[in-house]
Amino acid sequence: MASQFSRAIPTDRFTVFSNLRDGTYFFSTSHHQPIEDGHAGFVPSTGGLPMSVVPRESVPDGVVRTIDEYIAVFHGDKTEIANPEHAFQPFPRHARQ
Repeated sequence: MASQFSRAIPTDRFTVFSNLRDGTYFFSTSHHQPIEDGHAGFVPSTGGLPMSVVPRESVPDGVVRTIDEYIAVFHGDKTEIANPEHAFQPFPRHARQ
């Protein structure tokens, strides 16, 4: 599933918070973003592109080059949500509409 915000996310360094309990994830501008009690269970992960992975259907050559490929490899079974903390949105507000 393609990210609804993929054009706005820098690929040199990005942070994703994922929640295995409810199967959701969101992008952030900071690995150290505070998480409020109502959003417990999120774990941050910071990475950059390109990155090497074991070859698979979504990246046959084993090189993840885009945000959409990253999502397919690491978050393909999850649902992308908006960052619950507006101050940490990695994209302009109008991109969420």
